[in-house]
Amino acid sequence: MPFGYHCQYFFIVVSLVLAILTLQLPHAQLGNPYGPMYFPLVVSVGLFLFFSD
Repeated sequence: MPFGYHCQYFFIVVSLVLAILTLQLPHAQLGNPYGPMYFPLVVSVGLFLFFSD
């Protein structure tokens, strides 16, 4: 297996773990309760889409 595949699988696992941990964040007390979840979810979905074939 070439090095590129190891990198690809690593970033896919990292993106899935980040998405799972983001969904476990507590809701914000003030403002939008889902506000703290938006940016990490966008980053995790972006990593997943960018590194999956």
